[in-house]
Amino acid sequence: MGLKVTNNAFGTLNAGINSSATTIVLAAGQGARFPSLSAGDYFYATLIDTSNNLEIVKVTARSTDTMTVVRGQDSTTARAYSTNDRFELRPTAVMLNEIITTAEAALPKAGGVMASGGRIQFQNSDGHTLYGIRGTRYGYSSTYRAIQIGNATSSENISLGVDVSAIAGGSFTGNGKDIVVPNSAQFWTPNSGNTDFILPMAFDSGGRVTKPLQPVFSVRLSSNQTVNSGIALLDFSSVDINVGSHFNTSTKRFTAPVAGKYFLNLRMYCNPASGSYIGVYITGSPGTRYSFSPVGNDVSTDLTWIVNMAANDYVEAYYYNSGSHTARPDGTAFEGFLIG
Repeated sequence: MGLKVTNNAFGTLNAGINSSATTIVLAAGQGARFPSLSAGDYFYATLIDTSNNLEIVKVTARSTDTMTVVRGQDSTTARAYSTNDRFELRPTAVMLNEIITTAEAALPKAGGVMASGGRIQFQNSDGHTLYGIRGTRYGYSSTYRAIQIGNATSSENISLGVDVSAIAGGSFTGNGKDIVVPNSAQFWTPNSGNTDFILPMAFDSGGRVTKPLQPVFSVRLSSNQTVNSGIALLDFSSVDINVGSHFNTSTKRFTAPVAGKYFLNLRMYCNPASGSYIGVYITGSPGTRYSFSPVGNDVSTDLTWIVNMAANDYVEAYYYNSGSHTARPDGTAFEGFLIG
């Protein structure tokens, strides 16, 4: 049921019609050139007069040479036509668009499911299998370059463009759960707006993994910061590294872009008094404190944490001094990165 087409169907009008007519009669015997229509079927046809004026109509029923039509289709206008004007089944925009729409609607909606023999079957919403991809056991060909997916009794390896002759002398079966990638592989993903691609991870030819977008920051004091008796937020405004711009030099905060475990390190070079300490606040709650020892001039110390942070949690560094002393920029820094 639906759109019908056929090749090279044509005819001429047996009698003239006005612009409101919904019945068109062709010359005797010409109707058989056009599709037979059951309930709900239709086809598109084009009327052409001797001046090459065109009108597309939708034929919803055909009885021998008599057509029942809906006039003025596909942005054309109904008009009068004369005896012997042409009536043809031609490709039209409305016809082709409906074919495309029907084809897209038939694509899988319920995704792929594993089946016996290593096949991935794609099904529509009614559960009907539309097509499948059959896997091949890894190692059958030393130069096989394909994605290979098998069932539990053969293999479930995935090869991404790899010449397996370079792996284990050309014979590689793994443990059935391996993913093998070529040297210098890069993994791209669309950005949040789906307007471009970004590179979150890559392997170089030495087997090293790089993650160019992994959040990491390293900031320093830009000048001496004198802290009078009490607690002060350290004024980190000089940026060495700030991948993702998650450290804000105005608020002096690093904000976690995603939930995970973060490595943090706070390094101080200062003149502490007895009872001074450094530490961090995570979203307003103080973290571990570290008392300076010994006290005096030009004391350097580091404090390191691995902390759980939720998305949008922030961390800031502070310095408490019992007197008035100075933190120096040449040895005072705050840094951190997402572990995972």
